[in-house]
Amino acid sequence: MAIHDYLDTVATNNFMPVLILPTRITSKSSTLIDHIYYYEGKLHKESKIKCDNFLSDISDHLPNYFLKLTDKNVIKNDRLID
Repeated sequence: MAIHDYLDTVATNNFMPVLILPTRITSKSSTLIDHIYYYEGKLHKESKIKCDNFLSDISDHLPNYFLKLTDKNVIKNDRLID
């Protein structure tokens, strides 16, 4: 019941899971133990999302990342603002 309530709350608030691949891999199982959710909202519809795991043999738990990509130019101000 708690899992259902958790997933229902996440979906009701328009958060989408972006990490869907297993993050813990052993010789006997593969499990998604990390969760990354993203809320796009009404702004930034032109953004693209990239989320994945790094392959690593340091442990059975894979590190993961989330990138928000956009084609929009970022205005860079070199002046310090007080």
